[in-house]
Formats: sequence, C-alpha cells, structure tokens
Amino acid sequence: MKRWMPLWAGALWTTALVAWAVSCGCDDADTAPLPAPEPPREVETELRYVLTATLDAGMEQLNGIALDAEDRLYLAGSAGVRVLDAGGNVLRAFPTPEAAICLAVDEAGNIYVGLQRSVEVYDGEGSLLASWGGEGEFSYVTGIAVDGLNVYVCDAGNRLVHRYADNGDFINHLGARDAAEGYPGLVCPSPHLDCAVDGEGIVHVANPGLLRVERWKADGERLDTWGTPGARPEGFFGCCNPTDIALTGEGRVVTSEKGIPRVKVYDAQGKMLAYLGPQNFSPKVKGMDLAVDSRGRICVADPGDGQVRVFELAEAEQPDEPEREGE
Repeated sequence: MKRWMPLWAGALWTTALVAWAVSCGCDDADTAPLPAPEPPREVETELRYVLTATLDAGMEQLNGIALDAEDRLYLAGSAGVRVLDAGGNVLRAFPTPEAAICLAVDEAGNIYVGLQRSVEVYDGEGSLLASWGGEGEFSYVTGIAVDGLNVYVCDAGNRLVHRYADNGDFINHLGARDAAEGYPGLVCPSPHLDCAVDGEGIVHVANPGLLRVERWKADGERLDTWGTPGARPEGFFGCCNPTDIALTGEGRVVTSEKGIPRVKVYDAQGKMLAYLGPQNFSPKVKGMDLAVDSRGRICVADPGDGQVRVFELAEAEQPDEPEREGE
C-alpha cells in the first residue's frame, strides 16, 4: 500500500499546502475556513459506539489523556497531571512547571509528561525522576507514546517523532524528509502531531498536513500510508488532520479531527468502521486527544468543555464471551 510520489510533486504539494494553511491562518487560534458543521445525524457504519460516561477533568484547560494497565485515567493540562479512576474519582494530582500538553504511562507506572520544550518523567506518586530536553532539542512537544523500553516523542515544531530509550538516551528520528524517496516528511501546519505503537512495535503516525496515517518501523523505515482528503465521513478534512491517534487491542486505528470535530475508527488498511460526528463534542473544539482502555472503550479528551467522554461499542456489537469449561 505504499503511495509514492515524484520528488518534484511532493515538494510542490508540501509548499502549496503550507502556503495555503498560512494564508488561511491555520493554527489553534484561527483555524482555516471550513464549511458549516454537519447537522446531527447518524452515519451508517459497521460498528456503532455510544456515549456511556462523561467525566470532569477538573482543570481549566484539558490537553492530553492516557491510560495505565489498570485503566486509570491520566490527564494533562493547565493544572499539571490528574489521575482518575474509571468512575472519575481523583486518585492523585501534581503540578508541572508549566502546562502539561501530553503524557504516557509505562508498564512500571512511570509517567512521561510533555511540556512544550521538554519531557518530564515522574514516578506513580508524582515525584520527579528526570527531565529531558536541552537547548533546542524539542520545539513543540504534542504527543508521547511508550513501547517497552522505547519512548516516542512527537515534536510538531521540528516535524519529527524522536525515539528515546526510557533512560532518556536518544536513538533515532522518524518522519524526516527524504528527497531520494520523494517523501516530504511530516507536515505540521499547526501544533498537532501524534503517534501510537501497536503490539508488534509498529509506530502509527498521524501526518496531519498530508491528511493521512503512516506506519513506521522503530528503526525509521516507513512501511505504508493510508487516508484520503475530503469532508466525507471517511476522509480527513481541513489543513491538518487527523490531529490525534490511538489503537485498540484488535489493531484498529482511532483518529480525531479538528475544524469539524469528529472521531473515527478504521481497520488496519484504512477502511472506516465507526464514526462519531461533531454532535458528540464541543463546538469548534481544536484537537481531542485519545486513549483506548482494555475493554475497547474510547476515551476522548474534549478541551472545549474540559470533559472526558467515554464511548463504548453498542451492546449488540460486543464480542462474545468465550465459553468456560463445564458450562
């Protein structure tokens, strides 16, 4: 499924896209002009998700969300970090030196928190263990994913995904422009760049300026891409979508978009399986971070009203429970 383009075509596309985005003022303060939001309606899809819970983040600005192995919710925002149980009860909270933008939790319970130009590492109780990021190392951190001993830091300012060891040693980059292959790199007209790692260690990266999802090996080899531009439900619309990405245990890909706020679920080849339209989210919300728990529920951080919305597969579409011996 590799989609290659000649070098000259890639360069022209990237230049034109960025120029258009800049001319339209495509940033979080002034999104590019979009048509009126879609009216509330159902889109017929193979899977259907329903809203089952709404949790208050308890902070002025909600930016990021993550889950640990026990399905506890970790929230990043203006107040730092808050940890909630599945019912929305606050288990603990601690401040960060500046607003927390994103975060991830490793198997040991350590919390990797993205500030704009650094990554802070805390233990499960909120004690600072380490701080990464020297002068110019990061430009604008917008996403973090942890896979075993690998920590991936999405840097929308430098338009790269940095791969580190869990002790902070740099390993390599993903997403750099490759003139020889005609690959224009990660295009980020606005401060949005996110990634997620599947069970095979493959890194799924949302390339917002190219309106697609890309898959990478940890060593920096790009495998393939999928995604089509457009306002239709299955497409990615505007100057820079999808903004955020998460994966389910079945290998499905969950994406979110700004401009027309919507969340969608795709299979591994890019076929849309589920659609949650703008009627489910705050009007004009600009960027919604995502996480998927062990039961397949999609948790959406909506910064428009500071709420976490939890969506679950409709009961009729839940996988059957395995039969137990003796039954």
